[in-house]
Amino acid sequence: MTLFFCCAKEGMPPGGPEDRTPPAVIHTVPRAGALNVPPGDRAVIEFSEPVRSRSMSDALYISPYPGEVRLKWRSKRLMIQFPEPFQAGQTYVITLGTGISDYRNNSMDSTFTLAFSTGDRLDVGKISGRYVSDGDARGVDVWAYHLRTGLVPDPASRPPHYIVQCSEDGRFRFSHLAGGRYRLFVVKDRLKDRLYTPMEDEIGVGYRDAYVSKETGWMDSGLFFRSHREDTLGPALVQSRALDRRHVAMQFSESVRPGPGGLIKDFQLTETLSGDTVPAALVYVDPANPRLVHLYTDQDLSKQNYRVFVHHIEDDASNPVDTARNSFEFPGAEAADTTAPVLMAVSPAPGSRLVPLDPEIRLVFREAMDSTGFAGGFSLADTMQHDVPGKLKWISPAEMAFIPGQELESLTVYRVFLNGAQITDLAGNAAADTVIQFRTINADTLSEISGMIDDPSPSGTGPFVVTAVRIGEQTAGRDVVLRDPGRFLFTELLPGDYVLEAYRDEDHDSRYSFGVPFPFRPAERFTVYQDTIHLRARWPNEGNDFQLPLSSRIHMQ
Repeated sequence: MTLFFCCAKEGMPPGGPEDRTPPAVIHTVPRAGALNVPPGDRAVIEFSEPVRSRSMSDALYISPYPGEVRLKWRSKRLMIQFPEPFQAGQTYVITLGTGISDYRNNSMDSTFTLAFSTGDRLDVGKISGRYVSDGDARGVDVWAYHLRTGLVPDPASRPPHYIVQCSEDGRFRFSHLAGGRYRLFVVKDRLKDRLYTPMEDEIGVGYRDAYVSKETGWMDSGLFFRSHREDTLGPALVQSRALDRRHVAMQFSESVRPGPGGLIKDFQLTETLSGDTVPAALVYVDPANPRLVHLYTDQDLSKQNYRVFVHHIEDDASNPVDTARNSFEFPGAEAADTTAPVLMAVSPAPGSRLVPLDPEIRLVFREAMDSTGFAGGFSLADTMQHDVPGKLKWISPAEMAFIPGQELESLTVYRVFLNGAQITDLAGNAAADTVIQFRTINADTLSEISGMIDDPSPSGTGPFVVTAVRIGEQTAGRDVVLRDPGRFLFTELLPGDYVLEAYRDEDHDSRYSFGVPFPFRPAERFTVYQDTIHLRARWPNEGNDFQLPLSSRIHMQ
């Protein structure tokens, strides 16, 4: 929508007490809810105080879209001049978003809607929901497309029919909608052009369409949205080099993961002159830097130049490798690997003092390790030298995990010891002796959260993932995975305030799927427990029962 302004000079009002009151609408012409509005081509909105006219251009929405409108200001009054007279029998909705502010930068508390009709009835349909985010959601758009035309909406090429903005806590509400089916998107429209720009804007895709009854104006509610910046580009191979005569490192433009055939089949290494293939003995994604892929071969790479081809590797959004940038030529290396392996990351971090009693010890190395003798060089023990039994498993050739076979003692110092003589890389280079120390949590301060998770949709499939997030912590939270609806339990939680969230992993990929705006693929259903849970030490919090939203609405006229 192109807006033209005619307004008085903007400036800071004179002194006095600091203004913390947001602007509000106090009068409109036509009045809100007016019927049989006579033919005209303008509307007037009066505010409680002067507002910044420049804040209006990104926060004024008119449905149905009338074309270019002209805005004229006189003190606190805004006149909206339509390009054509009002249509007969039409409900008009003028929405003012939360981006409107006064001269003290106080923004409107919530979206304001002015609806009037040139006919004898007003559309009364409503849709409400919530955008779930970590911060202030004011100014974030929610776009609604009426699907009555039969066209599948593409927010990248078509502006929405209706727009509202979220309140501070992410809640939104459409009102005065015509009956029918609507597709909603939450959009952080950075260019404010009311078109979605992939890779630039953030978008939230719904897990279902919304429905409004033509006869009753029945309200569709309880819609939840999460947003992300959609990745539409495949990974590109930007560099390859031989680190030694057996080891090639390949860097990509973004994080990558194996394709359907596995990493060995994803890569092909050839001699540049002869074209002969060099067999790969080992290929893996670097656990500390997922943009990096390592390839080991049993063949000497010191003779000439080589070229690596990438076939089926993907990024985290399942975009396949960029076929225009999927190969790289590099010279071989004459030097053998004589460098000792380096420990890149440890979990729990050295010196940690709040380690749970059932930790998983993880070690990440800079290169692939020899797993055959590793168990003999690894031990976990308390300060009295009592060894903790457990199981070693390799997550990748450069990352291992140790799962204790018993619960650790409360308020106890433990040490991980690596005997460097037995901790070696594939070339036989020994690591340095290493001691990693941490302290377990005080079990007397811990508590539990439990409840039930259910799905009212009979067609729902996939495991449930329930997450408990401690407010104020920087970590991602604790997950509990359930195969079926039922009871969930979080143990060994620190006291504090928690938020519970849940989603159903319908595509079984062990992560939340945000959906695709076009061609439309719905997001996975999720919900947020309505109350913040206050957890006290040694006082389990029970009965936190909630359910996922319906996957569809069928009772629509």
